[in-house]
Amino acid sequence: MEITQVASNIGWAVVVYLVATISPGPGNLAIMNAAMRWGRGAGLSVATGVITGSLFWGLVAAAGLSVLIAAHRGTTAVVMTLGGLYLGYLAYRSFRSFRRALSGAAAPAGPEGRSGRSFYLQGLAIHLLNPKGVLAWSAIIAIVLVPGSAPILPLLVVAGCWILGVMVFYGYALLFSSQGMIGWYRSHGFWIDLGSAVLFGFFSVQLIGRSFAMAGGASS
Repeated sequence: MEITQVASNIGWAVVVYLVATISPGPGNLAIMNAAMRWGRGAGLSVATGVITGSLFWGLVAAAGLSVLIAAHRGTTAVVMTLGGLYLGYLAYRSFRSFRRALSGAAAPAGPEGRSGRSFYLQGLAIHLLNPKGVLAWSAIIAIVLVPGSAPILPLLVVAGCWILGVMVFYGYALLFSSQGMIGWYRSHGFWIDLGSAVLFGFFSVQLIGRSFAMAGGASS
């Protein structure tokens, strides 16, 4: 019965992870934007950064360190504020591209002098500066655990879900870097830039608002 329960819980954990991963968020948005605008290499580099950040938070949660992070609310609030500010910067860049397209100015032919390492660090920063990732991983692990579970079970769950994440994030990069998507972006990309600016701005305000609420709770 216990094995059946664990297997059922793992199934639910996978479903929750897939829904969370596929749902629109800063990481997915950055991957799609980079892939359509600058091509497959840029999209894959951003995706690799997001995947690395996801693995980091997954291992933190599996090790039980999420409890310590939750206890230090002030530090977490600072990290969330930095993340919100970075998303705000991405919103500004997207809006700048939108304004450039509206004014008829020629867009840069390449990725504005950026290297693959730069795109990778962008994806990594988006994920690492959002501690919500460790909370999501903690929730997924909590679904699986039952009394008497093997200590290695959280790591196995993280490994399995992370492999699914690799498929999803790289899938986004490959899909949105197709010739059809790139051609569509060249014709209608300014709307993507405007939408990206709005969404990055929304995520920025949301994250900063949560950080202020958390900081207020820590000081009370």
